[in-house]
Amino acid sequence: MKIKFIYILFTILLCLNTVNANKLLDIKKSGILTVGIQNDLKPFTFLNKKKERIGFDIDIIKYIANNLNLKLNFVILNSSELISYVENENVDLSISAITHKEVEESNVDFSITYLYDGQILMTNKSSKYKNYKNLAGKNVGALNESNCGKIFEVISPSTTIIYFNNILEIKDALINNEIDAATGKVTLLYSILFNSKTKLKLIGRKFTIEPYGIVLPEDESKFRDAINLSIQKLVKDKTYNKIYKKWFHKYPSRRPVLWP
Repeated sequence: MKIKFIYILFTILLCLNTVNANKLLDIKKSGILTVGIQNDLKPFTFLNKKKERIGFDIDIIKYIANNLNLKLNFVILNSSELISYVENENVDLSISAITHKEVEESNVDFSITYLYDGQILMTNKSSKYKNYKNLAGKNVGALNESNCGKIFEVISPSTTIIYFNNILEIKDALINNEIDAATGKVTLLYSILFNSKTKLKLIGRKFTIEPYGIVLPEDESKFRDAINLSIQKLVKDKTYNKIYKKWFHKYPSRRPVLWP
């Protein structure tokens, strides 16, 4: 009877230990934060000429890792794997300009929004277009892997969407008047604008809201809080402004929300 009681007690303690599993503690014990990222998503994550991993998201996650006294291990993923790899515990988190959507949060959690983005239009500086209403029946460029083209088709059904593999192809097509406009996220199009100041311009206002969050494991509140508090610290010590200006060449009009 005594042996049976000890066995039951051991089983209960084992279950409680499993329930109270702490991913943050496990990560800190290992000293390594394994991060899922995309390979080439300028200006968020890409390789420079020295084959160093750089970008806005890279600077953000480096700050977080440093704040938690962790080393980084990057795992290169395609866009369809960023969430599933967190779900299946193949990476600790994913960051790659991932839009925080309610439908995706059923099996994962998200950090607080660390970047507010949205869709906008860009044209050749010589064009007379003012907004999407002027582009009915025109050719509008969009990135292959984004959903921006599909969204714009809903807004302007008579528009013909021309898809491109990268933003450099879009830039050249705009400069050479091969397309009438391009649609995409402000952050991506602004990076084109900065490198083509005299030839291109943004028109109209943002017509979507794209809040970016870090994908995290579900029900790991201590880990999520540690990430969120690191983002808070990033804003409070004004490092966020420096990182934003470094990659988007201006200060942010909207920053992550600070908790009271």
